[in-house]
Amino acid sequence: MKIKEINVGKVSAPLKKPFKTALRTVYQVENVGVMIITDTDNIGYGEAAPTAVITGDTKGSIIDAIENYIGPSLIGLEISNIEEIMYRLHKSIVGNTSAKSAIDMAIYDLYGQYYKTPLYKLLGGYRDELETDLTISVNSPEEMAKDSIEAVRRG
Repeated sequence: MKIKEINVGKVSAPLKKPFKTALRTVYQVENVGVMIITDTDNIGYGEAAPTAVITGDTKGSIIDAIENYIGPSLIGLEISNIEEIMYRLHKSIVGNTSAKSAIDMAIYDLYGQYYKTPLYKLLGGYRDELETDLTISVNSPEEMAKDSIEAVRRG
């Protein structure tokens, strides 16, 4: 299974309610989606969030990094050769962590497909669920308390 092409596009979706931090308020997700297509027509998917105020990455910089630097360095590589892929991914361009993470996700998606095994098992995990965290938007103390209680109830 060799990497044949890498496609990028914009992904947009409105949020149910605005997400606020000290640096910005987000009303809808405006991300960059990645599809890595192999010579066996398998497709791996990844996504990058452009957060210029945090990482310095914009939609334009993510797309440019993938199309002109990262992508060309990976075309033709075997998915099973994960070490070579990751070496080239990280050597292809300095910084650009959002672009690299989108490619990383898509590569690992294909890696699991290649071995016909859920990725968590390939990475040594024994659980098929992850516990994650939740960030509460910056609002008035009363609204943050209400949002926290609702989040705990949802489990």
